[in-house]
Amino acid sequence: MLKINRALAGTVEINNISPKILDTLFEIFPQADRGSILIRESSDDPLIPVAQKHRDVSNDETVRLSRTVLERVLQEKSGILSADAASDSRFSASESISSLTIHSMMCVPMLDFSDEPFGVINLDTQNPMKRFTDDDLQLLLAVASQAANSYENARLLVTSMEKEKQDKEM
Repeated sequence: MLKINRALAGTVEINNISPKILDTLFEIFPQADRGSILIRESSDDPLIPVAQKHRDVSNDETVRLSRTVLERVLQEKSGILSADAASDSRFSASESISSLTIHSMMCVPMLDFSDEPFGVINLDTQNPMKRFTDDDLQLLLAVASQAANSYENARLLVTSMEKEKQDKEM
């Protein structure tokens, strides 16, 4: 948590928040091979990837996520941990889980001030010997909370600056 706090300290540019979060998460979770952050502007909008990262820098393919996992995280407003996603009965209907060669994965929501999800953070590993634990999920949930606060604060700052600009123009 201290690493995340340091990484986000003083960050007010919304576009700079996500890459910093993923960089720090890859330090915290050495087993993570891929990570992504998706955000939506309003509850009616689809989730849009705002940052993606691969541990293998030569791998430039986009990170793809299971719609089943995303919908479950957003509906339940809670994180999902799967030690072996390909054989997890919760995702048996999801073709993308098996086609993406995901072995262990975590996906957690980012909640706004009114406790509504506006984004998700996803980490996964393709190595069957490296698995995420319940403690990892709890840490990622805490990181997502801190990240959500940073996004909300940045949005409030932008809104405040726009209002101040309008007031000056009037």
